Amino acid sequence: MNDPSPARRPWLCLLTLVCLWGLPSLPVSAGPVVIFDSGQTVPLAPYRAPLEAEEADSGPGLTTSPVSPGQSPGGVVDLASRLPLTTPALRPGRLAEDARGDVLERLQYLPRPFCVLGTDRFSLQWLVTHRAVLRREQVACLVVEVPDEAAYQRLQQAAEGVPLTPIPGEDLAAQFGLSVYPVLITREGFEQ
Repeated sequence: MNDPSPARRPWLCLLTLVCLWGLPSLPVSAGPVVIFDSGQTVPLAPYRAPLEAEEADSGPGLTTSPVSPGQSPGGVVDLASRLPLTTPALRPGRLAEDARGDVLERLQYLPRPFCVLGTDRFSLQWLVTHRAVLRREQVACLVVEVPDEAAYQRLQQAAEGVPLTPIPGEDLAAQFGLSVYPVLITREGFEQ
């Protein structure tokens, strides 16, 4: 009964095509969905700018731009240009307490364990004592105190292949309530 007459079918088909053709041009109003926000979000632009400038200079393709002083290939900053690396909020010492409840809750989402250490004698001794476990468990080690290249090289030698990444540790100290290192951070909490 609702079947359109044969004379109206072409118009209906044409109307349907026009509506479907214009559908993709309608603006979509859905915004991004925030999965987790620590409250300390940083803009992405400073990290993208060197990559976009490199692409604009070289154009599309696999050509590379010359490396500037203080940078190694791939845009990674040379360690010597960042030294001395210090973290006033952290110091070598014994761990007095485990992670707080809110920190333990966040640690449940930790993709893999990591440790925080420096280049001091206590950290070197701790690294040598635990390096087999660190290597086996694929622990990423974040080095928060590096006074000079020689100290970092001593730490690398002691690590014997355990990955080390020198970074400022102020955010780590604030996010996890840390005040001392060396410390191993796992889903279960802090260990020393």
